[in-house]
Amino acid sequence: MAKAKKDELAEPRSWDLVVATITDIAGKRGDVSPAIIVEEARSPASPLHAHFLWNPGEVHERYLLGQAAVLLRRVQIHIVRQDQATKRLEVKPVRALQSVPDKRKKGGASYSLASSIAQNPDEHASLVRGALAELNAVRKRYAEIAELADVWAAVAAVTI
Repeated sequence: MAKAKKDELAEPRSWDLVVATITDIAGKRGDVSPAIIVEEARSPASPLHAHFLWNPGEVHERYLLGQAAVLLRRVQIHIVRQDQATKRLEVKPVRALQSVPDKRKKGGASYSLASSIAQNPDEHASLVRGALAELNAVRKRYAEIAELADVWAAVAAVTI
């Protein structure tokens, strides 16, 4: 089961249920978006419901979508790998859901389970292209910083 950072507003007991609910939705639908999370959270019986401010007089749909996007970005899984040299186990938290750039461009649900992306070469390539685009934007912004020259060279060397 995926793990997540604990939400400051949520009770610790409920956060694992939120994570399980979001990963279940993503698993059943294949992809998930903030709009889908808001749709699922509208029911007071949903474990997601309490993580939203439901006051139509003050809150509009865009705010709800923003809240849902925050929930999606906070869900994590833990990757366990064994260091070949030391034989020690390393546990690394990573996002359970990633936003696939090509899906965003098509206007569809943009978040997919990381495990699904890893098995889909097109989605994986889209994710890498998106990451490289972001890194290149940072590179352009900080190109003059000499201490980062090796970093920028490494970014420039990546091809897909």
